[in-house]
Amino acid sequence: MGKKIQTEVDSLVSLIQVEEKISVRDAAKKLSVPTSTVSEWASFLEEEGVINIEYKFTTPFLVKKKLSTEQIKQLKGKVKEEKDLFDRKSKSTLTYLNKLEEEVETLKELFDDLGKNFKSKLSTAKKEFKELKKAEKEKEKLNKEVIDSKQKFMKQVEDINKHLLEEQKSYKGISSFLYNQSKIESEVLDIQEDEFELIKKTDKMLSKKLKTLKKALDKKKSKVIKKKKKSIGESKSNLKRLESKYTKLKDALDKDKKKMEELLKKNKEQEKQIEILKKDVISKIDTESKKFDKTIDDVEKVPSRLKSLMRKKNKILKILNKVRYNESMLKEKLLDLMKKGSTINLKDDSQDIIKEIEELETGLDDITKKKSFFEKEVKKIFDLLKIR
Repeated sequence: MGKKIQTEVDSLVSLIQVEEKISVRDAAKKLSVPTSTVSEWASFLEEEGVINIEYKFTTPFLVKKKLSTEQIKQLKGKVKEEKDLFDRKSKSTLTYLNKLEEEVETLKELFDDLGKNFKSKLSTAKKEFKELKKAEKEKEKLNKEVIDSKQKFMKQVEDINKHLLEEQKSYKGISSFLYNQSKIESEVLDIQEDEFELIKKTDKMLSKKLKTLKKALDKKKSKVIKKKKKSIGESKSNLKRLESKYTKLKDALDKDKKKMEELLKKNKEQEKQIEILKKDVISKIDTESKKFDKTIDDVEKVPSRLKSLMRKKNKILKILNKVRYNESMLKEKLLDLMKKGSTINLKDDSQDIIKEIEELETGLDDITKKKSFFEKEVKKIFDLLKIR
C-alpha cells in the first residue's frame, strides 16, 4: 500500500519538475489516471507547499515550486507531529487488542463450562436464537454505517478547513483567524466515547465561523463599493461566491449530521431489541432447566452461565468495534503521512522519515492481522453456540 501511494505522488511531482507547468488534464493523460485523482494529489501538494496551482480562465495548471530549506524543515516538523499522533493512537489500539485476547480466553472457558447439556436446552429456544442472530446481524451492519457516517462527517469538517486555507491567500483579513481555529487533527485522532459530543462542538464552531465570515464579508463589501467602478462588479461577484460556497458546505454538513443522528438513534433501538431477545432466550432455557433433576449441578447453572456468556459477548463486540474504528482512522492518517513523506523525500532525500513511515505501516498491518484473527476466533465460538 505504502509504496504504491508514494510512487503515484512521486510520479506527479517528477512530471511537474520536468514540465515546469502542465494542466491537470494533460498530467492525468501522461500518468494514465483520472483527472479527479490528479486534482486531489495536486491540492494536497499545494497545501504542503510543494507546487502552485494557477488558473487560466477555468483551466487549472500545476506549476513547479522550489522549496526553501526552511519550508522543508517545517514540513518535516509537521510529519513528526502527525507521526507522534499516529503512534499514540496505534498504542491505544494495541491495548484494546491485548484486552480482547484476555476476553476471548475467558469466553472459551465459559463455553467449556456450560457443559454437555447446554445444546439440549438450546433447542427449546431455537426460534428466539434465530431472531437474535438476525437482530445482531442488523446491529453489526448499523455499527458499520455509524462508523462510516462519523468518518464522512469529520472528512467534511477537514474539507471546510482546507477551503478556509485556500481562501486565506485571497482574503487574509477574513480567514486568517478562522484557519487558526480550524486545526482539529488531534481531536479527530483521539475520538473515542465522546465522539458525538466533539462532532456537536465542531458543528457549533463551524456555525460561528460562518456567521463571523458573513459579518466580515458585509464589511468588505462596503469597502469595495468605495473603490473604482470597474472593479466593483468583479469584487461583489467574488465575495458572493465565497459566501455561497461556505453556506453550501454548511448545508451539506447539516445534512450528514442529521443522517448520522438518525443512525445513532436506530442503533440504540436495535440494542434494546437485542436485549429483549436475549432475556427471552434466557427465560426459556431457565424454564426448561427446571423440568430436569435439580441435583444435576450442570443443568442448574446453564441459565446463569449463559447470562455470563452473553455479557462477555457484548463486551468483546464493543472492543472489536473500537478496534475497527481506530484501524480505519489509522489507515487514513497513514496514507496522509505517506504522501507527506514522499514529497519530503523528493526534495530533501529524507530516507530516515520514509523509513519511519514504513515502520508505521508495518505496525498497522500487525494490528489488522490481530484484529482479523480475533474476529475469526469470536465467530468460531459463537457459531458453535449457534447464537451469532
